[in-house]
Amino acid sequence: MLANEILAEYRHLMLAIEQRQLPVIDKVASIAAESIAAGGSLYIHDRGHLLNFELFHRSGGLALLKSLQMATAVEEGEQGEINAAEQTVSQSALREGDVLILGSVSGRASSVVELAMQARKQGVITVALTAMDYTSQTPSLHPSGKRLFEACDYIFDIMTLKGDAALGVEGLEEKILPTSGITSAVVGWCFVAQLIENMLRRGVVPSVYRSVSMPNGKEQIEATDARFKELGY
Repeated sequence: MLANEILAEYRHLMLAIEQRQLPVIDKVASIAAESIAAGGSLYIHDRGHLLNFELFHRSGGLALLKSLQMATAVEEGEQGEINAAEQTVSQSALREGDVLILGSVSGRASSVVELAMQARKQGVITVALTAMDYTSQTPSLHPSGKRLFEACDYIFDIMTLKGDAALGVEGLEEKILPTSGITSAVVGWCFVAQLIENMLRRGVVPSVYRSVSMPNGKEQIEATDARFKELGY
């Protein structure tokens, strides 16, 4: 069954993440926990298919996560994307010492590279969530020639291979079934897990959501949002 084959591929990638990515995930989580304890913020911007939704307002997730939305480009082409990224950072609430996770599977887009470069100028700690096998074989669209991982302070490798689709199937010209959505979610939640661990180690108790479908779920969510607004975490 093809389903068995893709599950085997997912298991292989999960093991690779466990063996090769947890140390840097924990390191960045420690840095983020220190920033949050000092009044900083944690932002996420994702050009991919998942993290702009997966990590936010979820049962067991954190209220402190903030989404950085790209400003609308008013010009066409790469310069339009660059100008939009500059505007996004200049008009955002990003401050020195904040942490910004930037997701892009191929890491080649001008907008996300420029976001990283502009954020670093502001003293923001930047993290590339990208697929190193893919991006290392893909030319950048940014005028600098840099890809996302080359513009950031830290790298979370989601382990997806070039092209993303995982399985070759007889009778089809193209490979099928992408892996980047699954691996991005796993890396993202592993980071959240280590962020919680590092915050608790510092005596900082994060605000955690309950499922709206659980007893008193709506009330708990409202209380969680109020607690985050008061404490910042």
